[in-house]
Order: sequence, then C-alpha cells, then structure tokens
Amino acid sequence: MFFFGGGSNLNEMDVKQVHEAIQAKGKDALLLDVRSEGEYAQARVEGSKLISLAILAYKHEDIKDYKDKDVYIICRSGQRSRSACDILTKAGFTSVYNVTGGIMSWGRAGLPVAS
Repeated sequence: MFFFGGGSNLNEMDVKQVHEAIQAKGKDALLLDVRSEGEYAQARVEGSKLISLAILAYKHEDIKDYKDKDVYIICRSGQRSRSACDILTKAGFTSVYNVTGGIMSWGRAGLPVAS
C-alpha cells in the first residue's frame, strides 16, 4: 500500500499485515518502535526494538543489518513513525513500512502487547 502526500511515497501497512509479515519473516524483518522509553515501558510489541525518534537520525547505525531487509516502524498512532520512515529511507534503508495506527491500532486489533 502506498500513501502519496507531501511529494514523497510512503509504504503503509496495517497492524494485521505487519503482524503476519513478522511472523512469516522472523529475524529477516525488524519491528522498530520510535516512541519514548516511558511509552515503550507501558506497552510494546514483544520482540520490537526501541530507538526513539529523537535519536534515530544518529542511532540508525544500530540497525544497519536491516538496510536491505523489511523494517516496520511503529509509534503510538502512526505520526512519528512517518518521520522515522523518512529518516531511514534517506539513510539508505530499502524496505521501510509505516505501521498505520501504531500501537493503539495494534491493541485494538487484539494483537499481543507486552508491558
């Protein structure tokens, strides 16, 4: 799915599609959470990696092994993750997806959430 706006293309996937993709791909995919540490401590998707949006621009080297793999980016509602998609795309990541609706939609869909 593609969202066209602001002159750039943004890959979007809903939470159920992301959950299925992560289940299927295992370690060949990354679910990146770009919320704050406090938000992450309250509720998170098991197995996700936290790098807050505030530091992603200079911490994306921590996930360089995923430059050519699928990276699904989640936040609270899907706004910060859009910015994170831009950052990673500009850094050379080739397969970046915004998780539509974020952790809020993840929970509403009945998908597993850890705390």
